Amino acid sequence: MPQPDLFADHAEPPQPAAPARPPRATVHAAETRQDPAQEVGPRLGPITEERFRQAFAQSALVSTKDAARLVGLDVETLSRMADDGIIRAVRKGRLRSYTEHDLRAYLLAGPDAPSHRAKSRSPSAPRRLHAVPFSQRAATHR
Repeated sequence: MPQPDLFADHAEPPQPAAPARPPRATVHAAETRQDPAQEVGPRLGPITEERFRQAFAQSALVSTKDAARLVGLDVETLSRMADDGIIRAVRKGRLRSYTEHDLRAYLLAGPDAPSHRAKSRSPSAPRRLHAVPFSQRAATHR
């Protein structure tokens, strides 16, 4: 005689198929940027804003040559300032690139802004909390 199914009324309803994910869209820097007129806080002049808009329309980083042109400095001066921590640069090997935020921050704050260079750590002295001189160690293990 077949056994009655005791869990027939507790059967789980079939789960609907998971909705298909929409294809990932490529987001360009120009699509995510806010309109400079709507930004709150200090702004650059209209000519400089237009230059920034054109420079960062296709990518989030610009080369040292383009960044120097935007900021109004020599390439060597800009590189030296990046080495000194005055302006922040993204490095990949020998090449430096600059973000729109970092260039704007330099232009708005000026050369007197706080440095972006990481603070160097002082070398720590070896701690002797649990260190025992070798001569004492030999005496304790006898």
